Amino acid sequence: MSARRKRHFEQELFEFAQEDGERRKGVDELLASVEEYAHPSRFLKLLAGIAHFRDYSPNNALMIVLQRPDARYVLTPRKWKSLGRFVKRGACPIIALRPFAPVMYLYDVSDTKVAFGRADGFDAAWAEPSVRDPEADVPSETLRQLLDNLPLWGIAHDTFPTGPSLSVELRVGGDGDEALAIPVDGATVTCRPAYVLHTREGAPDTVVFTALVQALARIFCRHLRCGYERGWENSRRVSAEVEQFEVQAVANLVCRRLQVTSPSYSFWADCAFDRRDIPPISLDTVCDAVTEIERMLEPCTVKQGYLYRHTPSFAARI
Repeated sequence: MSARRKRHFEQELFEFAQEDGERRKGVDELLASVEEYAHPSRFLKLLAGIAHFRDYSPNNALMIVLQRPDARYVLTPRKWKSLGRFVKRGACPIIALRPFAPVMYLYDVSDTKVAFGRADGFDAAWAEPSVRDPEADVPSETLRQLLDNLPLWGIAHDTFPTGPSLSVELRVGGDGDEALAIPVDGATVTCRPAYVLHTREGAPDTVVFTALVQALARIFCRHLRCGYERGWENSRRVSAEVEQFEVQAVANLVCRRLQVTSPSYSFWADCAFDRRDIPPISLDTVCDAVTEIERMLEPCTVKQGYLYRHTPSFAARI
């Protein structure tokens, strides 16, 4: 097998593992078995842990917090060695997913020691909990990047005049909607949008960003039945309460991992919130949605977009 074919095979295998239903079911069953996470304060602590390990994917951050709730800063043995530290004998590893490999082993800073004769390259500030700046608005370039990437995810975008109370309106695309025009290698490929988003003119960037994230959460948590093509048609039948909690959890994590403020924080600060248990949400689905949105916050090629990855008819034209 050629090296190129092998890399392609490994990538397909990794993506299959990421989408494997048994993995998703296993994570959700594990969370359901840990009754303490049904309590709001402990659930928020779980979200805080996922936000803290923002150098890792949301799914890996979740695995870290579930295995070691007291973890402060984790790295592989090789990276600890580069900082002048070694892993103590008998230390228990944290297992996480790794691209192009089954798993990787991580160790918390408490499981390491400074190597004899080496300077300690670890900065204790790295292990401090993430602190949200209440005055930190979403950078305009982050919002612009998200809007620019919407077509690559099969989402049409337009603005409507100031007036309606909603900052964002989301609906499923139809045959009557204007086709998306996506530039590919100097040419233009058109296709019908799977969803249509309208943002309100004049709304503050942070308000628009949060509302966009909440709308995208409904898409990636599969709350809307689209029926666009294979890969888009699978929706989940959940209660309105589960949908609300999943959407708010996605918005909370995206903003906290960016370390910016968000109007959605008021949902979790509501005094009534602490007096009810968390409904049976799928936190694994929430983490997958956060991962997809975080992809949209970076410059992307057409082939990295959701439209190419989940739409056979579009991918065949590229």
